[in-house]
Amino acid sequence: MTKLTEFIVGFWKLNRVYFIDNKGIETDYFGKSPLGLLCYDNLGNMCAQIMKPERTLFSSADFDGGTDKEVVEAFRGYQAYFGKYFFKNEGLIVHDIFSAIIPNWVNTQEERFIKVINNNELQISTPPIKIRGNEFVFMAHWIRMKAENESFR
Repeated sequence: MTKLTEFIVGFWKLNRVYFIDNKGIETDYFGKSPLGLLCYDNLGNMCAQIMKPERTLFSSADFDGGTDKEVVEAFRGYQAYFGKYFFKNEGLIVHDIFSAIIPNWVNTQEERFIKVINNNELQISTPPIKIRGNEFVFMAHWIRMKAENESFR
């Protein structure tokens, strides 16, 4: 096990997430104060969730009661997946996805560039990905959770 493999084990809360376009412009896709949780265990399992907290509530309390517009907005304001992980090399982690909110990601492997910042933060970024026909790099900064009663905010 490498030092980075050992270091990432635990729970991480989202500090910041944004997309960078090909001109270097940053966009807070999930809003200014997104919520997120990233988990890695020492058995090679992982999960990630990111949510835009300002999502509009469904007009119905029924579990499946959102209008088409509400469902689209809810979907675009949430990202989640889980599976296994392994390192291709010291700075490149692969998420082997078993289940995801995006159906096309199920049974795929997503590569992420990963580095440690200030000994308590992870910076994870993607290769360029397509969003509505344009290419962006997704960048997320995660801070290690330390206390059992620590807030996600």
